[in-house]
Amino acid sequence: MSYSCQIKFTNTNDVVYAGERLMGELELTLDKPRKYKGIYVVINGYSETEWRDKEKTEVDGETKKKREHYKGRLDYFNEIHYLLAQSDGIPVELSSGRHKFNFAYTLPAVLPPSWTGEFGHVTYRVKAVLDRPWRPDETHKKNFIVMTRYMITQQHFYPQKLHEVEQLWCLPFHTMPFTVEAEVAKTGFCLNEGVPVIVRIQNESNSTIHEIKFQLRQIISFFSVTPRRQKKESINKMVDIRCKVMDSRKIGLFQRTLVLPQLPVTFESTSDLLGISYEVRIEVKVGGLNKNPVVRIPIIIGNQSTEPNAPAESPTHPIYPTLLHHQSFSSGNAILNTSMWSTASQQMDISTTSDASNPSVSVSNDFSTNSATAAPPSYDDAVSANLSGLSLTDAKPPEVSQKS
Repeated sequence: MSYSCQIKFTNTNDVVYAGERLMGELELTLDKPRKYKGIYVVINGYSETEWRDKEKTEVDGETKKKREHYKGRLDYFNEIHYLLAQSDGIPVELSSGRHKFNFAYTLPAVLPPSWTGEFGHVTYRVKAVLDRPWRPDETHKKNFIVMTRYMITQQHFYPQKLHEVEQLWCLPFHTMPFTVEAEVAKTGFCLNEGVPVIVRIQNESNSTIHEIKFQLRQIISFFSVTPRRQKKESINKMVDIRCKVMDSRKIGLFQRTLVLPQLPVTFESTSDLLGISYEVRIEVKVGGLNKNPVVRIPIIIGNQSTEPNAPAESPTHPIYPTLLHHQSFSSGNAILNTSMWSTASQQMDISTTSDASNPSVSVSNDFSTNSATAAPPSYDDAVSANLSGLSLTDAKPPEVSQKS
């Protein structure tokens, strides 16, 4: 029998929700009798952020660039639980063999989810300390995963419609309006739901529409403490569907469904160092040197809902917090999941004649062959699946854009 010390959690997959009880044990296997002054565990959670940015400053009337170092740390809890100790300080001898010490701790009700990103991280950890007389302390560490809940309520059930108008250059040397209007049926969605997006285009110019991008973007906000509270954003493309058009139609109606992969839910806090938000982004690629019109619609992603027939909360599973920043579900394989889920991906293009006042409409619907009642596959199955019925981009490595 060899010596070993292991921290084990009884929570499924080492995952615990904020406000719930973390339970575990310290298993100590001794190959011979040993003396200990004390054995205890430290349960803590904290977040850290750090980045550097160049800023312009005025020095004696001259504008100079200065490299500013932003950082921050916020501790959520730090609890010590003694598993073995003597009030008189006399060491306790443990016999050879296996010894188990149980511990438990109820987490605070409001916590950010576990996360590791480019500009910071949120970490939850248990550290076991074995205090032996006349020897350095022996330490063992193990992280656990914290997930959060977000309730989709009545206020998130209303549709949201936004539009963008761009003046596009036309011959001979004048501009005409190009209007893009995007609409979602509601602003709050549960995991495993589809986000149906309707895009209406009114093109009064002669510019050609080359492509329409339907994207679900995850916006991770990091905040600093020193030298002041500053915000840094990292944007990940979670779903990216591209519709090839290649015409100069005057009126167009397009619909796509963005099926949500397994994601951390929305987390909003005015005092924390981490924020997670989502948006639907529609970009219409037009010809020439014109600026592409872009419409952004903020949405909420939760895991519980008061809406009847909403998808049930997914079973506890470490779907996201253990991933590093470059392994997040941004673009790449995450795009290839969409046709495998139970929600049918709807595609509808309505083409009209160039006369906007008297449109002649033709509609085509193309639904996924998957049964609407079928259970969604696992993440691994979805990643390895082939596409059916969607016009998507080729898989790319994860893209991360940064916005100061």
